[in-house]
Amino acid sequence: MQYVVKNTSGYYKFFRKIPNTNQQFIFSLNTKNYKIASKIVTSFLLKSNQYFLYLKNLTKEEVMDKIEEIKEVLEAYKLEALKEYSELEKSRHKHFVHNGSDGSSPEAIEHWVEELQEHIIGVKTERQSHELVRQILKRSTLPLKHYYQQLDNQYKEAFMQLLIKYEASILKEDYKRAKEYFDLDYHLEKDKEQHLTKTIISQINTQFSSLNPQEFANELSYAEKEKYRSKTKFELYEKFLQENQHRKNEKDKIQSSLLTLLQSSEEKYMIDYEKEDYDIFFKALLFTPLGIALKKKIFLEYEGNFVAIAEDFQNNEIDSKGYVLEMQSITTLDQKLRFANDFLKFCTKNGYLDHNILDNNVSYSIKQYKNIAKRAKEREQFNAEELIKMFDMMIDNGFFKEKIEQFYIPMISLFSGMRVEEIAQLEKRDIGFEDKIYYFNINHNVKTTSSIRKVPIHNFLIQELKFLEFIATKKENEKLFNLDPLPMNGKNKYSHYYIMDFSKLRKQFVSERRISEDLVSFHSFRHTFASRLADGEVEETMISRLLGHKLTKNETPRYTKSKLQRLNTEVQKLDIKDIRKQLTQLALQFNRVVKF
Repeated sequence: MQYVVKNTSGYYKFFRKIPNTNQQFIFSLNTKNYKIASKIVTSFLLKSNQYFLYLKNLTKEEVMDKIEEIKEVLEAYKLEALKEYSELEKSRHKHFVHNGSDGSSPEAIEHWVEELQEHIIGVKTERQSHELVRQILKRSTLPLKHYYQQLDNQYKEAFMQLLIKYEASILKEDYKRAKEYFDLDYHLEKDKEQHLTKTIISQINTQFSSLNPQEFANELSYAEKEKYRSKTKFELYEKFLQENQHRKNEKDKIQSSLLTLLQSSEEKYMIDYEKEDYDIFFKALLFTPLGIALKKKIFLEYEGNFVAIAEDFQNNEIDSKGYVLEMQSITTLDQKLRFANDFLKFCTKNGYLDHNILDNNVSYSIKQYKNIAKRAKEREQFNAEELIKMFDMMIDNGFFKEKIEQFYIPMISLFSGMRVEEIAQLEKRDIGFEDKIYYFNINHNVKTTSSIRKVPIHNFLIQELKFLEFIATKKENEKLFNLDPLPMNGKNKYSHYYIMDFSKLRKQFVSERRISEDLVSFHSFRHTFASRLADGEVEETMISRLLGHKLTKNETPRYTKSKLQRLNTEVQKLDIKDIRKQLTQLALQFNRVVKF
């Protein structure tokens, strides 16, 4: 079940990230029984889910301003959920399981659950369904009724089904409440007013109407997939290996293929994988160097993360440590793809997936990528048309004011050629000023010693995109961009989640053909920068210095004032004539919309 983990003592605990923060809301479920733990969590989610949706619509600053208040609200929901399904409530437990003349027996409970399930698939009358929802809304501690009234009719019906579905899970052990809902002549006592209700209503009264319908649809979709989440993806991995012990000769390839698949997403269950996750898997499978698990120095440095290895190999950023790194053969790739297909068939057959996305899917056919494998290390730059579309996309999205990194990071790379991780790790103190030149001082967890360098900041970023004003809003040791880190290779990788977001945005200005055949990705900004410097008649050695490529024996990494001045002169030669008009429009709109 999502949000539930077991600690070393065998007790279950709940954890969920508070939206727009780096903080987790965590509490112990006080039980070693998974069934009871799942009931407590279901109760908590029903009470708090809409509140979490409300928090998603706030900015990070708004959430942090009221973080203590938010924690108090969640704490109250927690106490209610624990009380409702606590192991300590022995009398309540007995009431629900004994075989009594009043019908409160296991068979009766199953009967009421069946009634609920019939509502879910639409067997009952519309009047009965509305009455059931009315009763649920009446007894809810969260102002769901208010939220329900704000929805359009098409979403009201979906919301009704979601409520009934959650209640079906809760009522499996609660005959009394089920009886109250279905006996339409039964008069409930007046609910005791919850002290939090007024507080929450006042906070979210004006917020629910702005709730994104797509987010609500996603919540519905997530709830409908609950039945597929009885085993985690790593539990399925172990079970699959156990059932395929006879394939000893293929064991290593099976393991590397499946681990690549499991490492391609942070989702805990296979049912929650999206197409983007499978795209990451396929690309990682394609670009994993031959026999990498046997190249221990590299494999251990990356802590066995095939996806990270493939990403760096694809971008020519992997330290070979003396090994010869080459692409796998088409035959090997085809085998590994078949193993992944077998695993997904296994998951589908055993009820852990609703379908196998790899089955007969030409998007993941190895034949489609033969040309890519042959020219594995080639990557195209962004063309002018794509850059102009990207500028338009940025304007249409209001320059991502709430997530300004979505605007600045690609623009910095376009005008500096910096790697995405180099940009993601920038702190205010990394912006240097020397001899009247502002520059990026790149020195955090770099790939090689040649990557340590100073890159002058292009005038366009300073004069037209208010970059220095943005810097002024940061503290000395503060990261420029609010990115959640991913621990990897003993370090924090800050670009991981950003790249996932960028890959989705990229589809708005780069065609599928260019992405799949020409490998256009964020790394293409480096190629674009290098190409446009060459068009500006910048020498190849100076381009290499700016990009942080390995120096020749006659060159030195030491930077003098004269070299910094020379680099600045070369950076300003970046050829942007063909996109200058659109860049000017971008800057005008940016200065109208964004205020620091």
